[in-house]
Amino acid sequence: MPTTATKLAPDATVTGFLVIALTLSLALILFGAKKYRAIQRSRLLKRQIAMLEALWRISSTK
Repeated sequence: MPTTATKLAPDATVTGFLVIALTLSLALILFGAKKYRAIQRSRLLKRQIAMLEALWRISSTK
């Protein structure tokens, strides 16, 4: 019986570690995806602003 009790402790430790690691990984992935989308949105807006400024310069010179 003592071997079974000692065997359960490492399994519980490994399971706990995996649960914490998976939760942390998921949180980091979600945060990274949100940040990536914000950066992409920012780049798109900067391109659109640059295009509008170029159109404005063209139309103001006429």
